[in-house]
Amino acid sequence: MSIFGDILGALATPPIGRNRRISSNEQPNWNNGNFDMTRLAPGETFQLPELEGPGVITHIWMTSHSGGVDELDSVSLRIYWDDRKEPAVEVPLGEFFAVGQGRPAAVESLPVQVSPTGALTCYWRMPFAKSARITVTNDNLQRSTGLYWQVDWLQLPELPPDTPYFYARYRQEYPAQYGRDYLIADIEGRGKYVGTVLSVTLAQDGWFGEGDDFFYIDGEEIPSLQGTGSEDYFNDAWGFRERSSIWFGQPRWQGWRAGDSGIAYRWHVLDPVGFQKSLKVTIEHKGNREPAEDAWYIERPDFFSSIAYWYQLGEPKPFGYLPPWPERRVPWQDLILLQQFRKLNYTGSAKP
Repeated sequence: MSIFGDILGALATPPIGRNRRISSNEQPNWNNGNFDMTRLAPGETFQLPELEGPGVITHIWMTSHSGGVDELDSVSLRIYWDDRKEPAVEVPLGEFFAVGQGRPAAVESLPVQVSPTGALTCYWRMPFAKSARITVTNDNLQRSTGLYWQVDWLQLPELPPDTPYFYARYRQEYPAQYGRDYLIADIEGRGKYVGTVLSVTLAQDGWFGEGDDFFYIDGEEIPSLQGTGSEDYFNDAWGFRERSSIWFGQPRWQGWRAGDSGIAYRWHVLDPVGFQKSLKVTIEHKGNREPAEDAWYIERPDFFSSIAYWYQLGEPKPFGYLPPWPERRVPWQDLILLQQFRKLNYTGSAKP
């Protein structure tokens, strides 16, 4: 193996290609202006300047006012390779960066970084032969938002033969369907599976995470990779807690009561799952009620959503879809009772 083959050793090799960037920098007043925001009206789709290949995206940075109102997932991100009609990446913005629904949370991993204030960064390598087209949509029909963005990419003379492309696909179920495991990925083709983000909102009290993960490689009926529990797959044990590390973590985790939610990520960068024909990734939605003595290791009706990340040759078959923003939201109602409480009439010495 070459001494220059690692992440630092590569810096000591000759440069290739031409570094380029597109951004929301104010134009044409690029050197004396500060209005670097792209405004997105309710329902509006904005297309970033198209990249002409061959090339590879090396860095994406974004932040949105939607994060300030805990609605990062109301913005959707799509990326299209080589004039294809179907997006290779079709995801809610917050979920793609492993923070999901709710307030932004710190993510301190190698391919993805998020600040507590909602700065979203990723370093996934995304090669393309002809073109790359990126769109961002404000799916909230009730509110405008602003978006600041940068995309760094390397323009190359050519791509190596058989270069796989990057894909990311979103799924959700509420309630998680009884009688079958929750499907994270259903891929056909040849490639490598490189990451999972899983969000859960509890529909009832109790621990949700007794479900095992399964990886079915190349059409096998019995999975080659069999897990031992939901938190075990994300390299934790005895439940979840907030934490973030280079390859895995839970940026947000609230608890075990109905309505509590959390999100977990695992990047298979050091342990990619290769497949020659197909790959199916599932996880059981099993756990217990509260107290656990009432029901242990049963299927639960929680709200699951996920993103699968992988590289493959050729175009993938479709699985899952990105629903409208109202359907992506957890279907709870937040009742603000303080103002009504203050208006209550009272008698005697009792006071609200």
